[in-house]
Amino acid sequence: MTVKMSADAATRVLILSEDAIVLDQARLQLEDRFEVITASAAGGGLRVLEEEGPFALVLADLSPDGPVWDGILERLYSLPSDTALMLLGNGPIGVPSGVSLH
Repeated sequence: MTVKMSADAATRVLILSEDAIVLDQARLQLEDRFEVITASAAGGGLRVLEEEGPFALVLADLSPDGPVWDGILERLYSLPSDTALMLLGNGPIGVPSGVSLH
């Protein structure tokens, strides 16, 4: 089932990073035009993704410390097709088995 994004959700951006500087700088760059929510992966990023969505854009800054991303990558890859996903950084690459990109 496809759920159409509401007009309010079309201006919402979620930024996930373990780096407070990345979170602050991205928020400062986007907050004039979008509603920006930031979260760390280790500090509840998956909860924020599940409970506060939908988002027009999810920007995930993948750190080299892959374990904090367990569970989040699979969820990111299963976002609705009208959600833009941008993965940045030096983190894990590849698509989890059983996940198809659209």
